[in-house]
Amino acid sequence: MGVFICWSGVGSSSHQLARILSERIPEILQNADVFLSENDIGPGRAWMEDLRKALKENRFGILCVTPENKGNLWIHFEAGSLWKGDESTRVCPLLFKMNRTDITGPLAQLQAVEFEKSQFFRLICEVNEHGSEKQIDESLLQKAFDRVWSDLEADASKIEEQSTAPLKPRDVESMVEEILEIVRSLQANRQTNPIITKAIQDATADLRPAAMQSYNQWAVEGGILKSPSYPPPFPPRGSSDKAEEYPKE
Repeated sequence: MGVFICWSGVGSSSHQLARILSERIPEILQNADVFLSENDIGPGRAWMEDLRKALKENRFGILCVTPENKGNLWIHFEAGSLWKGDESTRVCPLLFKMNRTDITGPLAQLQAVEFEKSQFFRLICEVNEHGSEKQIDESLLQKAFDRVWSDLEADASKIEEQSTAPLKPRDVESMVEEILEIVRSLQANRQTNPIITKAIQDATADLRPAAMQSYNQWAVEGGILKSPSYPPPFPPRGSSDKAEEYPKE
């Protein structure tokens, strides 16, 4: 049992908040085992395997959701891996500089809390009940929380937002490789749930035509295909038409 803190984007607001939580939650709940990937996966380790093992454990998941990453695929992936659709786990989006009405899609299915004192205390109470091996009395929990909250709030107030300058577009190959890595991990877990499934479908649907174009170019240059006319492209998104059969030589 323990607390799994989810974040995305190195140096982002989500990442900074995750670091703060990993330091402050143990000050409130001394028995809580907090997992933060950058702290608990050592150099040289197979990070995806370690992450997969941590996700399989019965942990309380806290998703650090900000305006920057509310639609991020990785957050959806970790949320889906943690959520097993039963009472053994809890997954809670923690909204930083956001309201509940700001989240849509699969994450909206989860009961979220905003980063303010009363709602965060409710979250800590849930962690005490479901994410800690040894629970502490609520009155003692309230005292510990009140003692730490001012420091936690002060730390969060120093979080710097990422630059709003437009990002350089990623190339198709790197995006496809990232999607494939996530899909393979999902298959290895042998878990099926709506949060992961919808996130993967939404992400890959728009990439398929570009991925096929990239494949054709690579295959022609490598001498695998004579021309880029086949394999044929995927049907348009939402189309019920099937792709034509591969032409026979």
